[in-house]
Amino acid sequence: MKTILNFKTFFAVLFAAQFTMSSVYAKDKVISYSELPALVQTYIQQHFSQHQIQLITVDKEGLNKEYEIDMTDRTELKFIGNKIIELKSNSQLPNSTIPQTILRYVEKNYPKNQIVNWDLERNFQEIELDNGIELKFSLLGDFIKIK
Repeated sequence: MKTILNFKTFFAVLFAAQFTMSSVYAKDKVISYSELPALVQTYIQQHFSQHQIQLITVDKEGLNKEYEIDMTDRTELKFIGNKIIELKSNSQLPNSTIPQTILRYVEKNYPKNQIVNWDLERNFQEIELDNGIELKFSLLGDFIKIK
């Protein structure tokens, strides 16, 4: 009898833990523009006011919320909280979204190319040009290498 009670207790705890974990780590919930943080809305208005939003999703990653905004022209923006971490496009990203030191480097060394992707990683930044070249920069925007 004691063994059966222990199994019941074990499965009850297991079920509760699974339910708790699934709600804490819920994936990709579709939200409206008004549900985005105010700073994210401001960023979109400042840099992408000409774009039309197709889909906004939020994904809870531990204690952080990750917002992904997909535009009708296939431009993608990704934020963790209020911080922009990734920009992807099939065409040139707005110059206002690229750190000035990186923008100057590209204008000087790749004057015929456009920046179509930008990623902020933990210890560096990466961009991709429209010709497929990927460049790595420090967090301060100093060139590190061609990737």
